[in-house]
Amino acid sequence: MAASIGLHGKDATSDFGVEQTFGLVAEKIGAVPIGVHQFAKDLLAGEGQLFGPPVDFIPEIASSLLKATRQFGETDLGQAMVFAGQQPLAGEDIGGTDALLKRVSELQKVLDIPVAFGW
Repeated sequence: MAASIGLHGKDATSDFGVEQTFGLVAEKIGAVPIGVHQFAKDLLAGEGQLFGPPVDFIPEIASSLLKATRQFGETDLGQAMVFAGQQPLAGEDIGGTDALLKRVSELQKVLDIPVAFGW
């Protein structure tokens, strides 16, 4: 399907390529894509701290972590990274978010360190 809209190779299999292909197919059949926020709001996390000890928000550090996460995202392997403090600990790969969370859970037990998630 991706080739039919001119996407090939990495572009055809990237998240963006899949999204473009899905959007075109949806448009052609008259479907209107909706997000989870439109039908299952109770599945989404609310604003604010979700778990762990309170952490002081330091804009410079947050900016640095977001920059690292965005640079990692450019690899098109995944959009999420996990940090221990300011040190990158793990990144999402072809195994997806579930595999990342499992790896981090195992690492956290071994290393006994707090972690923060960025996306």
